[in-house]
Amino acid sequence: NIKRDKDYVYSAADGRITQVNDVEIDGLKYVQIVTFLSVFNCHVNRIPIAGKVMDTTHIPGKFLAAMRGDIDKKNELIDEFPSLTILTGDATSDLMLEKAGIENAAGLVAALSNDKDNLFLTISAKMLQPQITIVSKAIELTMIKKLKRAGASRVVSPNYIGGIRMASEIIRPHATEFLDQVGDKIQEQIIPGESPLIGKKLSEVDFYGDCGVNILGLSNNRQNYETNLSPDLTIEEGQVLIFFGSSEDTKRVQSVVSP
Repeated sequence: NIKRDKDYVYSAADGRITQVNDVEIDGLKYVQIVTFLSVFNCHVNRIPIAGKVMDTTHIPGKFLAAMRGDIDKKNELIDEFPSLTILTGDATSDLMLEKAGIENAAGLVAALSNDKDNLFLTISAKMLQPQITIVSKAIELTMIKKLKRAGASRVVSPNYIGGIRMASEIIRPHATEFLDQVGDKIQEQIIPGESPLIGKKLSEVDFYGDCGVNILGLSNNRQNYETNLSPDLTIEEGQVLIFFGSSEDTKRVQSVVSP
């Protein structure tokens, strides 16, 4: 027997409470209580509180196992990116990698919680797809060389980057804030072998007039970048141009570099 009282909040159903979360929807804060209902039992649904229903909203998603705590996040991602495929399992497993389509993948991000797993994932992915580009996370700096030897194209250390960022906030706070604001507008363009710009001097190409961008830097490889470029610099195959611009600006640069 359940006592009826307008000051009580009742469970919406007979089941097991699996989560209690603070959530925010449309700027309003709520307490979310997740109750798992087994498909093997009969259940009674209730109205949790006395009141009036003012609005109902349905967010479409896939039929996924509700017992998983991250299921609402998965459905939100699927709703925002309909073509997204989400797999749950051991990322270091060859079977899981093959299920994810590793043989057709152009890139892979190894961002597991420890270095050993990222190392094993890098080795496994490279064996299954030798041409794949792998960016791996490294917690310990001593793992960077090992990950590169295992096949990682680039290795990122969140702790190291975080330390550099904190020091920059002290030494050059305005420059750091500037890069935060424009960081997503920094673009790049590789000079392909068939580009009509090869052999021309930088001053002979009106990137600002034709594309609305200024070339900030240039690289002949991924180790050294030149800035404060001389107008007499000769454009060569394989160089990478670095510039500020929108996606539309980037398309214009592409049309000039490789019409």
